[in-house]
Amino acid sequence: MPKTFRTAVVLIGAICAGRSATLAHGSLPPVSAPVAPAGSAGEPEPIPPPHTTPPRPVVAPVATPPQDIQCGAARASSSGRLLAAERSAVQSPRHALRTAAHRAANVRRAALGLAAEEARNRDAGIALELYWSLAEAVHSRPLITESLAATDAAVVDRGTLAARGLEVPVDPATLDIRRLALADGLIAVDAAVDTLSIAVRQAAGLPPGPMIPVQPGFEGEWTSGPPDVERLVREGLASKPELRMLRMLLANLDAETLDVARTVLGQANPALGGKDCERCCRGHVKLLRHRQSDCEVAAVARQLRQLLGDREAAVEADVRRAARLGAAEAERAGNATHRLEVATRALADLRGKQTAGEGDAFAIHLAEVEVAKERRAVVERLAMWERHRVQVWAAQGVLAARCGLACH
Repeated sequence: MPKTFRTAVVLIGAICAGRSATLAHGSLPPVSAPVAPAGSAGEPEPIPPPHTTPPRPVVAPVATPPQDIQCGAARASSSGRLLAAERSAVQSPRHALRTAAHRAANVRRAALGLAAEEARNRDAGIALELYWSLAEAVHSRPLITESLAATDAAVVDRGTLAARGLEVPVDPATLDIRRLALADGLIAVDAAVDTLSIAVRQAAGLPPGPMIPVQPGFEGEWTSGPPDVERLVREGLASKPELRMLRMLLANLDAETLDVARTVLGQANPALGGKDCERCCRGHVKLLRHRQSDCEVAAVARQLRQLLGDREAAVEADVRRAARLGAAEAERAGNATHRLEVATRALADLRGKQTAGEGDAFAIHLAEVEVAKERRAVVERLAMWERHRVQVWAAQGVLAARCGLACH
């Protein structure tokens, strides 16, 4: 949380604690007020202490799960809401049941609904990546603080050892550089927490406020084995809203739905969707007795198939890239975890020697810095792994559907 909010919580807790301590012992009478002996005549009735409500304890905010950010962003998507409103505004012509006009209106509604789902999926993916970047910054901050404190202690210990004439293996300039780098990292993390918290709130459609409390750990169980990339690709090709929309337009393309298909093609590329019947049908309309609309349908169908093939290849490439990068980050997280275990055992050994009277405080502080550094490495790798998982889901187009916002 921002420093101002944290300070406010501490002050409120101190004020409440002081007030409760005073009220617990009752109200003290003024010094100048005489105290009548018990049982004396005319003794006034004792005034009961005022009724007070015990102060409410300061409770740590409940962590916001990433699913709340994901679904909040999907619902708050401005493009998604506009497209959904446009879909609701599409009206079928009167007395057009089971007619071509009614079918064209249904195709337009379906296209707008799938476009809205695609927009919501995209915005949910952006918000989730921001959330895990915020989680990385929040979890890294106390580790940087620990490293900085241990480095400060190491500087003091080194000065003590040097004053005794003992040889210290670490140069003082090295410790100063480490300390300055950690202090710089702490400044960068504080700035990242503030800016990312604002960005996450905005992406999730939340009002301005204090830092969003992230969950204490990361999700799922990461493994260093290769993912089932082919399965992920198949799922993405089947679920991506943009691909479903193009297939739906191809399956329902005729003279009545040409305008809807042209609109979609023009949004993908302004050069597509034009009326090029003269180019493709000149000299053939009379010979083959084709209507002009038939030629236009054939031209638009070719463009739709080409666009669908291009987008399928792009989705497959995005899924494969994100899945393989996520597998690499999972493997790197495993390596970082092993390094952390080694550093933790080394620190425990040094502390055991210190208990036995053989320890070196300077070496212990350096080992503490190493442990905190490896813990930060684990946090960084897991946060990157979470972001690659989000990229896989965004490429598959499943984020909005998981929030109940799929187009049916």
